[in-house]
Amino acid sequence: MMLSLPTMMVVLAAAAASTLVGWQQFHRHLSLVRLQIVLGVEGERRSLGLAHALQWVGSRIPGGNDESLQSALTRAGYFQPSAAHVFVALRLACMGAAFCAVLLYTSSIEAATLILAAFSAFLSSRLFVILIKLKAERRELHLRRELPPFVDILMMVINSGVSIDQSLRYVTGMLGDTAPLVTVVLKRYVADIDSGMPFETAFERMGQRLGINEGYDLANLIKQSLLQGGEIMASLESFGAELADKRIAAAREQIGRKSVLLTLVMLAFFMPVLMIALGAPAVSHIMQTLKTVKHELHTRGTHR
Repeated sequence: MMLSLPTMMVVLAAAAASTLVGWQQFHRHLSLVRLQIVLGVEGERRSLGLAHALQWVGSRIPGGNDESLQSALTRAGYFQPSAAHVFVALRLACMGAAFCAVLLYTSSIEAATLILAAFSAFLSSRLFVILIKLKAERRELHLRRELPPFVDILMMVINSGVSIDQSLRYVTGMLGDTAPLVTVVLKRYVADIDSGMPFETAFERMGQRLGINEGYDLANLIKQSLLQGGEIMASLESFGAELADKRIAAAREQIGRKSVLLTLVMLAFFMPVLMIALGAPAVSHIMQTLKTVKHELHTRGTHR
């Protein structure tokens, strides 16, 4: 029995979706294990047999140490060192499943079948990369929305006379609903500092985890003020004003795009109706004239 191409596309999409859900569960489990390690809860650790197996397989596949892949996963919110290896292993498993699924659902193995199986495997591989890029773009969009209120609250706390490190710790505990993605990055920053990591390295990792240019600039700004001294309020105010200007510019750009799309929709749906309303009387008159001429010609021919 041979499945049709739309059915194969649905099967591949379902496999990719299930794999992505499994990846999310793995990410949450790793976060829970890391939190338990930080808190010293030894009794709650459980073996991640599948995760360790995927990490072992991915570490032996070329491409697991690719810096561009690790950067893309970091921008998507996967900060674990083993995320790249697990991603490579899952992608290889999905490619193999897609290739074997095409071969199993065909009556005979021919050249066209092998080409279709190879194309399905390549499509599943590209689908993984596309999903990661879409997740990274979505996360960057949310981070750009969360940074302005974070900067405003940080300036309010610093104005009260608290040090920068204590301000970051305090803001981390009160930004759960306002800026959840920034809160996750700040919690990791606090965990790094509590584990004995130098401030310079911790701020560099915070900028990498934010994954956007504004995040790098903010981390470098705070690091420079904390390590080298100087007034931070004026810099934060100018930085917050720049973020607000960028948000306004992005909003205007989105409004312009939506206006163009609205114009295209209006042209697609209203222009045909308008053309029919304007041209229908003329077409009707022309058709009536042609019928009259035809009738007259037929009458003359009958009289002759």
